[in-house]
Amino acid sequence: MLYFKMAEQIEELASKTVGINNYSFIGAVVGATYPEEARKIRKTLPHSIFLVPGFGIQGGKAEDLGVFFDENGIGAVISSSRGIIYSYMNQNEDWKKNN
Repeated sequence: MLYFKMAEQIEELASKTVGINNYSFIGAVVGATYPEEARKIRKTLPHSIFLVPGFGIQGGKAEDLGVFFDENGIGAVISSSRGIIYSYMNQNEDWKKNN
């Protein structure tokens, strides 16, 4: 797969710029809707922080997000832009009554 080849090349660069927290300034965007692929990419890119779009409205599930982080629970930023932008459309009736 092309994305694994890219991940290998990114790791080659990222491993040369690792800082004190074992991460590089070279990261990767890895979609939340493909957690099994993300698990493999995390193994290939142990020094890259992941930006993870696609959580929430786009289909990424909270129970699948663990694979984006390293064994210490760090290394990823989860994005839910549509969930924030369109949150007014998803308000439940209890919230509407109280606000």
